[in-house]
Amino acid sequence: MTTQQVRVRLPVLRREGAPAITVTSHPPARLGAAGRVVRWFADEPHALWGTAVARVVYGVYTVLLVVVNFSDRELLWGAGSSWTQPWRDESRWSAVPFGFFQPGDHGTVLTVKLIVLGVLGATMALGLCSRTSTIAVLCLSTGLVALGPTSSDTEDIVFRIVLVYLCLADTSQHLSVDRWLAARKGNDTSEIRGALIPRPLRVPLHNAAVELICGQLSIIYVMAGLAKLRGERWRDGSAIYYTLHLEQYSPWPELGHLVSGLVPIVILASWGAVLIQIGFPVLMLNARTRLFAVLAMISLHIGIAVMLGLSLFSLAMVGADFVFVRDASVQRLLSRLRR
Repeated sequence: MTTQQVRVRLPVLRREGAPAITVTSHPPARLGAAGRVVRWFADEPHALWGTAVARVVYGVYTVLLVVVNFSDRELLWGAGSSWTQPWRDESRWSAVPFGFFQPGDHGTVLTVKLIVLGVLGATMALGLCSRTSTIAVLCLSTGLVALGPTSSDTEDIVFRIVLVYLCLADTSQHLSVDRWLAARKGNDTSEIRGALIPRPLRVPLHNAAVELICGQLSIIYVMAGLAKLRGERWRDGSAIYYTLHLEQYSPWPELGHLVSGLVPIVILASWGAVLIQIGFPVLMLNARTRLFAVLAMISLHIGIAVMLGLSLFSLAMVGADFVFVRDASVQRLLSRLRR
C-alpha cells in the first residue's frame, strides 16, 4: 500500500517564502470478505420495505385464519375436537407463552379468544406496536394450531418460522402506524426500532433476521425442486396436468380443465417450476435474475392459490418472498410512479 503525498498551500497560516505544508494521507484500507460481512450486518438495516410488507401480509394472514375458520371453530378447536386429545398431550406448545388457547375452551370463551387473535393480526398488519403485536401473534397462533393438530398444514410451518424472524426484525419503518405517529410527534423514526431490543443489537439482529428468512426460503425452494425432480410426472412435464384434475384441489374445475388443455403451457410451467426452485439461490446472486426469480415465484404462488385453492399457503410464501426485494429497487419504483 503506497502513501499519497498531497501539497496544500495555506497563504494565511504561513509566512511569505515559507515552504508549502505537506499533508500525508493514507487511502482507505480495503476490507476483506469477513470485514465486508461484518459491515453489511452492522452498518445499516436492509430490506426495510420487504420486512414491512411481510408484516402486513402475515397480519392479514392471521385475520383470514380466524375469519375463514370461524364458523367451524368448535370442530377445529372447541368441543367437537376432543378426539384429538392424544395429539395435544404430546404437543410441546401447550405451556406458557403458547397456552392462551386451552382444550377446555368452547362456546363464548373460544369465540372471544379467536376475536382477540384476529384483532392482534389486524394490529400487526397496521403496524401499531409492530414488534409487540408480532410476538403476540406468534404465541397465540402457535398455541391455536397446537390445540387443533388437524387444522395445521404446510403454511402453518412457514408462517411460524418467518414470524420468529420477524420478531427480531424492524418491520415498522414503512407502512406502519408506528412510523406515522413518530413522524407526527416530530421524533426520529429510527427510535421506533428500539422497542424490546437494546440499541447496539437493533441493526445486527434485523439484518440477521433478513438473512435467516432468505436462507429458509432458499432451502424450502431447493428441497421442493429436488423432490419434484424425483417424480416421473414432473420430468415428463405432465405433473401440473394431473394436479389440475384432482378433485380435492379443484376450486374452479372448469378453469382447471381449460388450463390443462393448453399442453405447451402445462409442460413449460411444470419444468419452469422445477428449474426456478432448484436454481433459486443462484438466481439471488444477481440483481436482474433476483427480480426475475422473485416475480416468478410470486406468480407461481398466485397460480397455486387460484388453481388449487391453497390460498393461505400461497399468502404465507408470497409475504416471505418480499424480503428478497431491495430497498433501492422499491425507491426507484416509487420515484418512477411519482414522475
